[in-house]
Amino acid sequence: IHPTHLSNTIAQVLGQSPCDLYEQRLINISKELLTTSTRSVASIARQLHYDPSNFNKFFKHFEGITPKRYRELAMTEKNSGL
Repeated sequence: IHPTHLSNTIAQVLGQSPCDLYEQRLINISKELLTTSTRSVASIARQLHYDPSNFNKFFKHFEGITPKRYRELAMTEKNSGL
């Protein structure tokens, strides 16, 4: 199958481009790692093959807050639910 055909089919069927799907998957993995790991944000960024400063920009673009702030809010929410 030709890559263009596959890309067009994915976009037609799912209403999102393959890049959109990939970025959303990276965000989901990032959020999971931020809330279940004590590793640094920079370490998580490197695991996902991002430069830490670019990862911060990428994450903030989609979530509206930095990864560090996301982690802080998630931990606060988790602790208040106890």
